[in-house]
Amino acid sequence: MRGKLVELNCLGQGDAAYRVFLPVRIGIRINTGECVVGNFGSLQHFDYSLLDDPVNLASRLEGLGKVYGVDLMIGGETALRLGDPALIELDLVAVKGKSEAGRIYTLPPERIAEDAFIDQHSALLGAYRRQDWASALRLLDNGRLTAARFLAPVYDLYRRRIAQFQIEAPPANWNGVFTAEEE
Repeated sequence: MRGKLVELNCLGQGDAAYRVFLPVRIGIRINTGECVVGNFGSLQHFDYSLLDDPVNLASRLEGLGKVYGVDLMIGGETALRLGDPALIELDLVAVKGKSEAGRIYTLPPERIAEDAFIDQHSALLGAYRRQDWASALRLLDNGRLTAARFLAPVYDLYRRRIAQFQIEAPPANWNGVFTAEEE
């Protein structure tokens, strides 16, 4: 889907003098788990639907797309089943309606072969969760992380959070979990 979207958006750039072209953007949210699927309702209102926690989490991930600014978000269960070393952890999130936090991930648009990038990114998450703001900011300024432009919105989000925590420290029992209020 990502590759075809690039092709589609490139097609629209020709003949720009005759029309205004706005690129098409998508958000892909994937989660895995057992659900109930089927026809629900009554004779007055009938609907084919999916129900259960994995569906709710996928829906919450859709809402979080605007917060993280990435085109692909993957829930923790899917990431576990994929076992793909290219997966990049975005955050530890407790979505609305859930008290337990889960990890969310993305895949880069192209493969990142550099292990040093993954190490730096993991170190950033570790420093952030330990409330080591100085180390986290130093890592955010590292050239390896800034070169990953697809994660720029995520890194900007971490900068804003850190700036806020430097003004007002998180609660003493804070464990690095972001509590999402998005629907």
